[in-house]
Amino acid sequence: MKPTPEQIEKLANEIRQFLIDKQIWMDTTIYFNGKAYSTDDGNGHYAYNDPNDLIVIENADPRKCIDYCGEFLTMSFEGPLCSCMNSYGEYGRKFEKEVYRGLYSIFKKHGFYFEMGNHWNLTCYVDFGQEDMEFICDEPTEPIIMEPEDRTFDEWKFLCKLFGLEKADRIVLKNYRIEAHGKWKSEPVKELPSTTE
Repeated sequence: MKPTPEQIEKLANEIRQFLIDKQIWMDTTIYFNGKAYSTDDGNGHYAYNDPNDLIVIENADPRKCIDYCGEFLTMSFEGPLCSCMNSYGEYGRKFEKEVYRGLYSIFKKHGFYFEMGNHWNLTCYVDFGQEDMEFICDEPTEPIIMEPEDRTFDEWKFLCKLFGLEKADRIVLKNYRIEAHGKWKSEPVKELPSTTE
């Protein structure tokens, strides 16, 4: 079922408020319903992290400045949000994960998922599998974000090898289903297998 303009506006409002709460509503534009919320009015006025100063740009079309646009909502961003979405580490890995996971949860709650276009934009699509996910306990609601500083050297090397990577700065698992086959061991696994030969 196609979302209504009211549902999409509710999503845009929640995203903006989340970014204000995190103090990173800066250098960001949210395009939806033929308009945009922005932190910049184009005439030198900036509304950074101010919930009472809403800049609305009418007749805003993201396709004029972004190649990768969906039908419902598209965002462009620089500064802190760009760092968080790309895990640059500029604002601390923990904070950047909170922002990424927070946005993921907001989109999911409203029945969408997002995809990055370039490093400075994203767009969203309807998540048609959402209804089924409520009844399947082994489907995660948020992505798993793995980074080397959260693991030992051997664990990270093993994970990279598991995913066919020589090395990686971050591994993100999303839209997956966890299944276990076989007989459970009576004792928990104490450590990951060694990747050294």
